[in-house]
Amino acid sequence: EALLQRSVKQSMTPLLYRHLQSDATRWQRVPEVMRMQLEQIYHRNIQRNRLLLAELDQLFAGFNTAEVPVILMKELHLLHTVYQDPGLRPLGDLDLLVPPSDFERAKALLHEAGYFPQLPANPFKNKYGFGYHFINHEKNIWIDLQCNLSQREWSQGAERNREFRAPIDDVWKRALFG
Repeated sequence: EALLQRSVKQSMTPLLYRHLQSDATRWQRVPEVMRMQLEQIYHRNIQRNRLLLAELDQLFAGFNTAEVPVILMKELHLLHTVYQDPGLRPLGDLDLLVPPSDFERAKALLHEAGYFPQLPANPFKNKYGFGYHFINHEKNIWIDLQCNLSQREWSQGAERNREFRAPIDDVWKRALFG
């Protein structure tokens, strides 16, 4: 039970399921109730991921038509590069990076696709945050649209405040599309 709870907290339950299931002897030692829970979580995850990936394909068609380049980020990138099975990595939202020069066009494309921003325009957030969160309420899909790779850590002590800022132009120069 503790292992299952920890795997859920770490977003690793589908991977745990696959690992345990891959060895019949090990799988039989898992209590039946836990096997059922692991299997249900895996199947719900693969269903959700397929929905998100189908939506991503539709969004990419719009971005491609408008000639707005997109880089997949975080779990979405891992799902396409590391995991062989789309059900093994839970996706909470779709994290997309677009060039700063295309950010406004990307926001408009998302709006046309039924996505609405969850935060008002905020220049401070653009400088120190990751971007805008959009939601399509009908589909219950969240998108985190980003135009930079910066993050500021906030804490009580001034010595703990740090900012990370990636050289975004270099990121785009080295990006591989295919």
